[in-house]
Amino acid sequence: FDILLFARRNIEIAKIPSFVKKIASFAFQSCNKLKSIEFSEDSELELIGKGSFYGSSIENILIPKKVTHILSFAFSQCKALKTVLFAENSKLKSIEKETFSYSSIEKVSILYDVVFIGKNAFFNCNHLKEIDFVKDSNLKSIGKKAFSRSMIESFTFPSGIEEFKE
Repeated sequence: FDILLFARRNIEIAKIPSFVKKIASFAFQSCNKLKSIEFSEDSELELIGKGSFYGSSIENILIPKKVTHILSFAFSQCKALKTVLFAENSKLKSIEKETFSYSSIEKVSILYDVVFIGKNAFFNCNHLKEIDFVKDSNLKSIGKKAFSRSMIESFTFPSGIEEFKE
């Protein structure tokens, strides 16, 4: 079995086995005691499902390198979430709509392979002050209000942007 379907709602630490390839939609939703998620270095995780951590009390996460998609609302309403890091050589391609909305992220680095940031992806991230795009980013599209209501004062768009919806 390679899909993590559901976690007990009183879980505090989640250690995801390396063979898990998908975290199902809403698997950790409203886990109010969840503080951290641990992945092994050889994690096979490829997909973080819709609303998988929605409203949980997770504080930080290191997204494994084989994750290619983080679906809508995956970390939305995670008020304690301050730090999101991506593993070196990350294969992440898309950050869907409202993925990190209403979280407390302070800084985010958009990696080379990311081509799409969805509508309201970082909406109302009141603590988000800094966003970095790697040099030679492949980012092509930023959805409507992706960074609206954040504290970002300025950033430089990657040169390959084809679509930026206001």
